[in-house]
Amino acid sequence: KPGGSSDHTPGDNGDSGCAGAGGIDSSSPGLGAAGSSSSSSSSSSLASVSRLRDLINLANNRKSAGERIHALLTGLYAAKWEDAAVYVAALAKCYPTDSLALAAIGHCHVAGRGVSADKAAAEAYYQQVEVSSLEALANPPDPPSSDPSPHALFHLGYMLQWGKGRVSKDVPRAVERYREAAAMGHANAQCNLGVCLYYGQGVEKDEASAAQWFTRAADQGHAKAQCNLGVCFKKGRGVAKSDAKAREYYTLSASQGDADAATALRRLKQKQEQRSQRSRATKPRAQSARGERSKLKPDLGGNLGGLTGQARAETHRQPTETARDPLTSAALGAGLGAGLGGGDARAPGGSGLTKSKERQKTGTRQRPQSAGAARSRG
Repeated sequence: KPGGSSDHTPGDNGDSGCAGAGGIDSSSPGLGAAGSSSSSSSSSSLASVSRLRDLINLANNRKSAGERIHALLTGLYAAKWEDAAVYVAALAKCYPTDSLALAAIGHCHVAGRGVSADKAAAEAYYQQVEVSSLEALANPPDPPSSDPSPHALFHLGYMLQWGKGRVSKDVPRAVERYREAAAMGHANAQCNLGVCLYYGQGVEKDEASAAQWFTRAADQGHAKAQCNLGVCFKKGRGVAKSDAKAREYYTLSASQGDADAATALRRLKQKQEQRSQRSRATKPRAQSARGERSKLKPDLGGNLGGLTGQARAETHRQPTETARDPLTSAALGAGLGAGLGGGDARAPGGSGLTKSKERQKTGTRQRPQSAGAARSRG
């Protein structure tokens, strides 16, 4: 099977892809086992399916057996699993030898649609199918007496794909039949054509086209196509990756009872929840780290600002204090003068001693002598 345990993969052995739900037990190959009720009770059962009443009335009102079978098969493939059993029973009861009805019942046994999944019983039905009859329905004579039957095309395609009954396996021919039926709007054929394109079975691999056919079938409510489209969105195959879209289509498919979709949906939810938990666990740590950084910034800035301010204040105070300190000023002057005057304290500009005596004579306030000047005088 192309399916996987961790993630559902499109298709299940290439069939229409509807997991079974009990229904009528037709484990024996005999047609009578598929429906034990009388014709009147069968009609009553068909009429009880209100969702598809129009199709049922259409089947009952058609003149030819072929038209009635076509209407019943349309109802069968559109029905939910619990309703499909009614259609399978009607086909087996009313058309026990019709090749199209036999092929349809065989397919239902393979897929478990409306009957128990039983491949041995399915093969017994397929062996009774007159392939020439299906071919005639799929390819009306020229000029055609009627339109090609999309159901006959689909079942021929399925038998060719898997070599069922009296048909040899021929996947490229099966793809051709699927494509014809899909173009006529047959949802099962659209789904199966999508599977062939997805894997490149009997045709060049084309995931984008596969997604398009899955979408057409999904729009008709085809459960397996909805699940397959969910896989495409989950993995980004043929479409832009989107977990939201994957979840949407898994949900639609699971609501119709598709087991693969239910499993994929559960696992997708688990992964999303795990990501949410990791995100919630990471968020407090990130906030805490940001908080620590926000606490450090004012302290660090304050320390730096205080140090800068203190250094600036020291710089501004230093000249003032120097001016008020005559010893320092005089000593600096004496030293400088001694350097320039060659060490003669009485040389012009060498010290402030001569100028001090002149200021004393004129009554000018004498500035205190520096230690350097005192030493020079002594």
